[in-house]
Amino acid sequence: MQQMWLKGRNSETGEEALVTDQFDLLHSWHKSGKLVCPFCEEALVAVRDYGRGEGWVRAYLRHKAECHTTLNYHPQSPDHFSAKEWIRSEVPLSHGYDCVSADCEVRMPEINRIADVCFTLKNGDRIVHEAQLAAIGIDELEARTNDYQSLGHGIIWHFGKQANTETNKQWAFRRLGGCEVLTFEERVVAF
Repeated sequence: MQQMWLKGRNSETGEEALVTDQFDLLHSWHKSGKLVCPFCEEALVAVRDYGRGEGWVRAYLRHKAECHTTLNYHPQSPDHFSAKEWIRSEVPLSHGYDCVSADCEVRMPEINRIADVCFTLKNGDRIVHEAQLAAIGIDELEARTNDYQSLGHGIIWHFGKQANTETNKQWAFRRLGGCEVLTFEERVVAF
């Protein structure tokens, strides 16, 4: 399965952009041969899918081949993209964050990870929000949490689909004081 991303980089300028915010810009970079993966520097393609008769549009970036990053990541579904975009846009209001930035797909090479969404607050604190939809065990949740906390970042887990289990939620309440639950009752993909 080819890796898909929301974020792309201009190979000449180093500028990065999210496909959900700047599809036309990323598409122009693609057309000029300058659109690359911010994680492995390989060429990306800007794609826009249409749900014929369903009223949705989905934009994403995909590799022409495979992603060769050495950072830990997992293949992502359209629902995972939706979850990241929802977190980035809605969480600052619902959590009362006073943000300097809200970024998707943030490289954290010190721990060999790519955070789904990272909020940088005006006081300098960083809070990572991870959307987890695939089944995951407590050992992996603990390892990822420890990695982010080793950098001094807060972490909040958002569980949906197969990851939304009582075991995972109980772990999050014991370990972190809570978690969020993602539901996909409506298929609203507006990017």
